[in-house]
Order: sequence, then structure tokens, then C-alpha cells
Amino acid sequence: MADQATRFSGSQLFYDNAWSTDKTIKLYEGHFHDLVNDIDKELVIADILSWIDARLPATQSAAQA
Repeated sequence: MADQATRFSGSQLFYDNAWSTDKTIKLYEGHFHDLVNDIDKELVIADILSWIDARLPATQSAAQA
């Protein structure tokens, strides 16, 4: 990993020890510490939104209400 601020092994350790059963780890090869302001930030943001959307109940849009 290109991140010089932290090691990905720390993220892996945090993930492994988190008690939640609803968790995901995604390591972005070649990226740096601030993923939402880094190269391919659109991909990272899309991954975050996809993770959130998969866990939120579907809602009607204002146009359908």
C-alpha cells in the first residue's frame, strides 16, 4: 500500500476485532491515507454509498409521494 501514515495491517486488525457482524473491509491498492480526497475518490465514495444503500430501507422518492 502507498499510505505512509498508517499500515493496512492496522485496518485489518481493527476489522478482525470489531464485534459487529455487519462489516466490510476494502483496501485500495496504491491509494493514500485520505481516501475520499485521493486518486479515484469517486470510486471510494461510490463504494461507501453502495454500502450504506444496501443497509437502508428503500424509501419512496418525493415524486412518488
